[in-house]
Amino acid sequence: AALWALAEGASVVLCTNTAGLASTSRVQTPREVMRVLAGAIPGPTGVPPERWHVMRISAEGRP
Repeated sequence: AALWALAEGASVVLCTNTAGLASTSRVQTPREVMRVLAGAIPGPTGVPPERWHVMRISAEGRP
């Protein structure tokens, strides 16, 4: 799913669960996503890159 979202150039959300709560952040470009996943820039909550998941977001804002 992550590779498909990047290939499509869709906006994505990086999300992780902490104590059962999801933290999300809109990332506008595949390049920015790759920088977060590579650890070049931190995720919104400072979660290590290996804990993040990339999801495609529909026009309605749902995964």
